[in-house]
Amino acid sequence: MKKTHAKPFLMTLVAACSLFAYTYLHVASSSGMPSAAQSYDEASQSAAAQEEVESPTLILPDVQLIKQLFDAGKRLLPAG
Repeated sequence: MKKTHAKPFLMTLVAACSLFAYTYLHVASSSGMPSAAQSYDEASQSAAAQEEVESPTLILPDVQLIKQLFDAGKRLLPAG
């Protein structure tokens, strides 16, 4: 019989995707930070103005994937 290595491969793939997602989010959030040349007052004023204009929600890709898998599992399991 041939032994499949699908489960360890999928777990490694999910872990790698999670790591890449958090790395991307860290880089994306740090690029929006004010530079060291700006004073504290300018940075706080610009941040306050930006928060008033838009309030972005943080979406974590791996959490969304887990939610979708959980919902798919609910649909596949018989209601009992």
